[in-house]
Amino acid sequence: MKIRKILIITIITCLTCFDLCAQISTNEEPYSFTSTDRSLSLRRSTEEAVLVSLPVEKKQIEKEDIDDEANGIPPRFGYSIPVNYNMENSGRWTKLDDGGRLWQLTIYSPGAVSINLLYDKMWLPEGAKFYIYSTDKKQHIGAFTTLNNKGDRTEIEGFATGLVYSDKITLEYYEPINVSQSGVISIAHVIHGYRYINISENILKSFGQSGNCNVNINCPEGNGWQDEKNAVALILVNGNRYCTGSLINTTANDYRPLFLTADHCLGGWGNNNVKYDAISNPNLNHWSFYWNYESPACTNTTEPIRLSTSGAVVVANNDASDFALLRLTENPHTIYNTFYLGWDRSGNVSSGGVGIHHPSGDVKKISTYTSALQTATYSNVAGAHWRVTWARTSTNHSITEGGSSGSPLINSNHHVVGQLHGGSASCSNLSGPDYYGKFNISWTGNNATDPRRRLRDWLDPVGSNPTTLSGSPIVTITGPEELCSSNTSYSIANLPTGATVNWSVNSHLRIVSTSTDGKTVTISPYSSLRGFTAGIITAIIAHGGQTITVAKTVYGGLDIVILGPTTVPQTTGASYKAELAGYVYPTPFIEYYSWSVTNGSVMSGNISDAEIMFGIGNRTSTITVTYANGCGGYSTGTLNVYVSRGGMNYYSAAYPNPASSSLTIERVQNSEELQVKSATPSMFTAQLYSLSRQLVREQTFNGTQLSLNVSTLPNGTYFLNIIENGKVVEQQTIVVAH
Repeated sequence: MKIRKILIITIITCLTCFDLCAQISTNEEPYSFTSTDRSLSLRRSTEEAVLVSLPVEKKQIEKEDIDDEANGIPPRFGYSIPVNYNMENSGRWTKLDDGGRLWQLTIYSPGAVSINLLYDKMWLPEGAKFYIYSTDKKQHIGAFTTLNNKGDRTEIEGFATGLVYSDKITLEYYEPINVSQSGVISIAHVIHGYRYINISENILKSFGQSGNCNVNINCPEGNGWQDEKNAVALILVNGNRYCTGSLINTTANDYRPLFLTADHCLGGWGNNNVKYDAISNPNLNHWSFYWNYESPACTNTTEPIRLSTSGAVVVANNDASDFALLRLTENPHTIYNTFYLGWDRSGNVSSGGVGIHHPSGDVKKISTYTSALQTATYSNVAGAHWRVTWARTSTNHSITEGGSSGSPLINSNHHVVGQLHGGSASCSNLSGPDYYGKFNISWTGNNATDPRRRLRDWLDPVGSNPTTLSGSPIVTITGPEELCSSNTSYSIANLPTGATVNWSVNSHLRIVSTSTDGKTVTISPYSSLRGFTAGIITAIIAHGGQTITVAKTVYGGLDIVILGPTTVPQTTGASYKAELAGYVYPTPFIEYYSWSVTNGSVMSGNISDAEIMFGIGNRTSTITVTYANGCGGYSTGTLNVYVSRGGMNYYSAAYPNPASSSLTIERVQNSEELQVKSATPSMFTAQLYSLSRQLVREQTFNGTQLSLNVSTLPNGTYFLNIIENGKVVEQQTIVVAH
């Protein structure tokens, strides 16, 4: 199998946001930390804690880890211990002075580096708060609230909480007096951590950790697969980056959230060695999915935002071809406008295509095959798999790795023909074969009679029995992002047949008309659509019992604001930033820009940033930035900056800076000092040094101004010293640029 070689941290967090995303919590101290309630007393001794010890010897665990590594299974960090602790059979309740009550349970697992918990039930009423902390109070997580509930009070679902680094932890549940229903907390597993995992150092472990031969989906190899990539998601099991899967279309073309992956992903250590199954154990509340998890470029830059959904139910699975079909609890199409892959159940040999996957839990990659697939045996059923070898492409020679399991094999007609089971391909074994369970075998479940063991019943709900089915494309709103004039048309692209559309706009726009079929809307802007305001066009699409919401943001005129210091010392530099329509670089729609400043120089500038060097003080400089957009108009932003002189009686101003031919040095008297005395400047000396501290210019006189010739000096940075009565009284940095 291909769930291997991933150093994964079991950061068990809430199912709405795993891994680097923080659990949804209020991030506050536990109730007992700050309470002055007279009736409250914490249990502190070991005798007051429930004891949870490892049921096996440490040597046995180490042997299992060695065997797992040899079999390509990712290493564990902790051992799962089954328990049965709840608010009725464990812990103690304390009645509080305010009428509320507090439940506390301390768990002690000797020798544990960390402890985290899995719950078979957790439900919190409005106003209640749940915390977990080390008994030495050095670490705490929570509060968890009603926002963390996955089910209602009649059908309570499971939960998971993150690592606390201690061998003794306390659970604390605060329930106010006015709750209508009591909370439910039931712990099913205690994870005894025996390897230290530094979350802050390892949280990004999977990002960029796949083999360097892999090819990002947005490299040139992915240009023809930009729709298909939006069907593929990274699977997290109990917070671990575990497998890959994809949304799959049905003959109803109604965006029902069916998701194809591998049967072996339903078991293994990520699932606490519990095998989930469509018939006997279908609920995957501990699973979540990352959508659009990809680098925007051909190379990795920063980790992309993780867009997630959580929860699924196994509707069909079969180990003959190693397929599993899930119905997702949350439909990603209504949130992220995903694609649904087409398929081919003919069993015909494909001579080319791709695999799209998340190797080692990394960002989305694409592998290419250019030779004919071969029928192979990789399970207990002969001929149930495709054998594929990957080809070198213009960017590199992409393969698959652990974490790629369950990912789709797509032929040149853009149809799924299998999902990844296992293989030996790697960056050190580029010619190693991989094996995909055949889609046509999965279609019948190897002639299974139970619908829960085959794909046919789920992917052909209308009974049309096609051999192939095209993908269901992404629905988008098309039209200009710059709304320059009235009566501009916007339309729905890829609107499903029979779908209805309900259009709406925000307060900066108005709907002029809609077409008879509802596919097109005509929009006009109000005068408020400028700069930092944005128009939002929304379409709610109803089709086949599913509701999809798509939106488009539009902008009008350009209003600019310049951000930066408004008071600076003379002959110094400062950084400034321009913002437009709520954007920081890259700013939208700019076809022309320029920066300028009075009493100073623009050292460098781009669309949104500039470095400004100011001249002599006791005056105001004006910074100006000008933009032009596709609507044909110019917009200008300005910022006035007061240039001060400082606190000495006499000051030196050196300008222009940068200088090209001559540098003027002016002694300027402080106007405030003139109110109390009259002074005459004494003799002074100007010395100009290179970066290597070589004296390149020197001039002395007793006037108020001198000029240094710098026309023959090389371009670069220099230091100016002003010497008075034998002492350096001022230093400045000068730039020479010819």
